[in-house]
This record gives sequence, C-alpha cells and structure tokens, in this order.
Amino acid sequence: MKYINGLFVPIPVPVVDLEQIPLLVPPIGHESALHLYNQIPNELKLNGFGYYMRQYDNSDDMPDNQLYQSYLANYYYFNHHKQLFSFYDWQEAVRAKVGGYRVGIHYPDYVDWIIDEVNAGRISMVIAAAQLFTRNQLMYYGW
Repeated sequence: MKYINGLFVPIPVPVVDLEQIPLLVPPIGHESALHLYNQIPNELKLNGFGYYMRQYDNSDDMPDNQLYQSYLANYYYFNHHKQLFSFYDWQEAVRAKVGGYRVGIHYPDYVDWIIDEVNAGRISMVIAAAQLFTRNQLMYYGW
C-alpha cells in the first residue's frame, strides 16, 4: 500500500515470468550443471526455458525434441546452483512422481546403463530422457 493524495492505494507486486528469464552459466565448480548447460539449445539459453512452449497453443503440438529440451532447461534453471545436480537426480524425481519408467523398461540394468552413458557424455540428456520417459509422463510430472 502506498499513501497517495490522502488515500491508501494498493500497489500490485510486479509479475516476473520465470519462463522468459535467460539461463545463466552455472557457478564455477558445478561440472554436472555445466554438462547440461552445454546441451541446452541457444534459443532456450537466451529466451528462457519457456521459449518453445510459447511457440505453440498446446504443448501436445511441440515436437518431442523441444519438449524434452524444455523440461531439462526447466530443471537447469531451478537447480543449477545446487551442489547435488545431475541427470540422475532429475530422472529419480520424475520416476518417483510418475511411478516408474516408460512401459517396457523393467530392467534396472538398462536404466543404470542409460545414466552411465549420460555421465560419460556418450548420449545427451535429451536422448536419455526420451529413452526413460514418455511425453505423457513428463506432462504428469509437470514444470
């Protein structure tokens, strides 16, 4: 509230659209965050993790690659400063909420192999995320 001309006038709190804030380079020493940052497309780095989402009326219309990239950029935006930051942590959070992996993945060895491949830099986090989770699982997980 602000007192103007003898009246208390409510001043609205400015609204910040987090989806449009550019992604910053991770702090020094956060190698796993840098590993993900280097895989994020420049459009998302410059225009925020919601850039692809704003291009479509419905997220179902987004190509798979853009959807998965947006989810990982969202994870990066909110967690890049944390010491515990990795693809393993992200996929564990998704798995815990959605109740499992993509239909047909019943072998923990396969999941471990995917995570090892990501950690070794042989496959991207986007490809690994698509191997482990469906679009519907990510939508259920939410932003």
